[in-house]
Amino acid sequence: MDYRLDYEQFKTNALRLMTGFPCRGLNHAMRTDVFEESEKLYYYKVDGNAEVEALRQMSAHSFTIYVFKDLLQGIEDKANYADHHIFRRHVFQKYLAVLFLC
Repeated sequence: MDYRLDYEQFKTNALRLMTGFPCRGLNHAMRTDVFEESEKLYYYKVDGNAEVEALRQMSAHSFTIYVFKDLLQGIEDKANYADHHIFRRHVFQKYLAVLFLC
């Protein structure tokens, strides 16, 4: 089996998450109840000042690296472990969203 990541597909789908994706769809696809369905849409937000339009201009490979670095920074940030809600929003949901993209 070939487990190579399709960078173009990853970028396309990640940008869809960044501009809003139905929480219900994510919960259903991953068979979880992690994304707040009362919020209707989940937005994958990268930390820092990156605008979606600037991210669109990146090569697919660079974009993918950027998203994984962003995820790692969130995991390493001790402030994201202050309480359950912060952890869920800034670490667990982002982790599951990236898994969904792969």
